[in-house]
Order: sequence, then structure tokens, then C-alpha cells
Amino acid sequence: NISSELEAAQQTANEVNNSLIETDIVKDGPELIDTDESSENHKSVFSGSLKFLLLIFLEVLIFHFAVKTNNILKKEKKALVLKDFIKAEKRLILVMARNWIFGLLMYILVAIACSIAKIKFLSDEIMFVIYAFYLGFAFLDNYLEQFNFSIKKSTKTIQKHFGAAVVMGLFASIAMQVPLIGPLAVPFICAIAATRYGHQMKMENFVLKET
Repeated sequence: NISSELEAAQQTANEVNNSLIETDIVKDGPELIDTDESSENHKSVFSGSLKFLLLIFLEVLIFHFAVKTNNILKKEKKALVLKDFIKAEKRLILVMARNWIFGLLMYILVAIACSIAKIKFLSDEIMFVIYAFYLGFAFLDNYLEQFNFSIKKSTKTIQKHFGAAVVMGLFASIAMQVPLIGPLAVPFICAIAATRYGHQMKMENFVLKET
């Protein structure tokens, strides 16, 4: 009898212990999952921000190649001075700060929309395309800046060439991930591509309608 009682007590203790373990797993599980999801959700924002900063640091090279390419295409001899580079750098900082704010707002809207539609798995892909547009925007803006376009007029113009901006941005975004070679090649390739595209499409002839 005593032996049976001891076995019963031991079995009861084991059941209680297992119950506590299961309770802890159920309790802690969602918290761990939420933490992982939160980390993944913010990954695209940080990734986009770092690429924006990289473009700002590379602006001198981007503007240089854009102007040199435009000189060849239009058979001009525009000479760049330090003042031109400083002006271009200040403009790009304003442009990328504006794009970063818009990108953050779009991130919130996309996250909400995907959550409602139960397609959260697509949010990163959608944001990748949105950030690509803003990266491509920067290269096309370098072309329009040479024709004294205001940021407002440049924005309206580039919106008419959304697809081209996305394609350039996608290439830049992917190429930047290649160690060493990527960041060095992006200013050269994308600046020339954006300038050739702008020249071919005659983007400088865009007329902003007054409202």
C-alpha cells in the first residue's frame, strides 16, 4: 500500500510538472513569435534607410557621371565646380529625407493593408518595390536637376516614368548588396542609365500644369 501511494504521488508530481512546462511554453511561445515577426517587419525599413544613406554618400560620383554623360549626349561642355557638387549634395539630402518619410508612411499603410487582407508574407516584397522606386527617383532627379527643375516639378515628372524609376532602383538595390564592387559600380551604371533614359525620353521638356 505504501509503495502504491508513493508511486501515485510521484505520478501526480510528474503530471503537475509537465503541466507547468506546457503552460510556460504556451505562455512564452507567442511572445517569441511576436519578437521574431517584429524583427522581420522592421528589417525592410532599416534596409531601405541604409541604401538612402549610401546614395547620399555617393552623390558626388552620381552627379559627376550624370553631368559628363549629359555633356556627351547633348554635345555640351558644362564644367563642374565645387559649388555645383555642394548644391547637388544638399538637394539629394532633401530628396532622400522626403523619400524616407514617404517610405515610412507607405510601410505603415502596406503593413496595415497586408494585415487586413491576411497577406503579411507579401509586405516585404511590396516594400522592396516601393523603396526601389525611391532609389530610382534619386538617379532621375540628378538628370532633371541639370535643367533647374524644382523638387516638386521633378517629382511630377518622375511619377510619369514610374516603371523606369522602379527598374533602376531594383538594379541599384540588388547591386548594392554585392560587397565592394556593388557600391562602386552603382553610381557609374545607374547615373549613366538614368541620364541616357532622360535624354531619350526628353524628360526636361515636361511642363508642370499650374493648379
